[in-house]
Amino acid sequence: MRWCSPDHEIYPSIADVTGDFVYARLQRGEDTIPTAYPPKQLGRLGRPPAEAWAKGGEPQGLPRVDKAL
Repeated sequence: MRWCSPDHEIYPSIADVTGDFVYARLQRGEDTIPTAYPPKQLGRLGRPPAEAWAKGGEPQGLPRVDKAL
């Protein structure tokens, strides 16, 4: 697995690249919002990282265990 982003209160989000695909799971959405997340937050969590991954890169500013990555 390349990376799993649980976006969860208990489980940490770690962005270290370790494989060839990305699995992002957003779990803190609100039922009262049609998209589960406010647009601003969804943009921060979704679009920039997804675009970087789609190009084979890594998004900046995400938590990592190995600071050298």
